[in-house]
Amino acid sequence: ESVSGPISVDGLQGDLSATTISGRIRIAKLVGKKASVSATSGTVEGAGELKELVIKSVSGGASFDLTPKGEGWTAQVSCISGDVLLRFPEKAGAKIELKTVSGDLGSDFELKDVQTGSRGSRLSGAFGDGAGKVTATTVSGGVRIARLK
Repeated sequence: ESVSGPISVDGLQGDLSATTISGRIRIAKLVGKKASVSATSGTVEGAGELKELVIKSVSGGASFDLTPKGEGWTAQVSCISGDVLLRFPEKAGAKIELKTVSGDLGSDFELKDVQTGSRGSRLSGAFGDGAGKVTATTVSGGVRIARLK
């Protein structure tokens, strides 16, 4: 936990809860069941192998490279102002629900059962085996689902 200043986590084995009022959160090589990350003013970026990922950001974007762990995995990202980028391995699969008020939505994965909202404000569908669930929303910014390189 930090009031003002960055949080950096590298190589943690286990669950993570990280909160900052003002500052960047950087996570690398996290392996665990759950990560819960919250930033009031600052970006969140990370990579890890998890069953459950929750990111909340008020002012600042979020980027995470997630290797899903087990069946029924979930990723929930919510930003007020900032872009959201979630990257997954080629073999991953999930049902997705992406929303924005002002910004672009997109997926590098081919989606099945695609549904879109008015003016491109919502994109839902499924990729791969659909085993996980991805929910990502931002008010001002774009949301993209991409492949891990």
